[in-house]
Amino acid sequence: MNHYYYILMLIILESVAISLLKYSSKNNNKFYVLSGICYLLIVYILYKLFKVEKVVTSFALWNIGAILFAYIISVFIFKERVNLYEKSGILLLVISIVLLEHKYFKLPAI
Repeated sequence: MNHYYYILMLIILESVAISLLKYSSKNNNKFYVLSGICYLLIVYILYKLFKVEKVVTSFALWNIGAILFAYIISVFIFKERVNLYEKSGILLLVISIVLLEHKYFKLPAI
């Protein structure tokens, strides 16, 4: 199975988990339990991912994607404001994806 499929599943699951935690904390309900279940699924998917892909690349892409999704969710769903420094950080995340995945920028393995 393609490692991008696992990374996309991780990003979606973590975005759901974070959203449930935020919603639960704002509304004082028990949705944080569902968030915990999402994190258990994340551990299993990570296990499967590390069988087919290097830890460094896959972990970096997962975290970058999760941060981008969290940014989108926080701005459009939770209506949170983002300052210039945070927007600059998001731009650097996009650049880092290009650097991680573009063949021209890959250095030889040591």
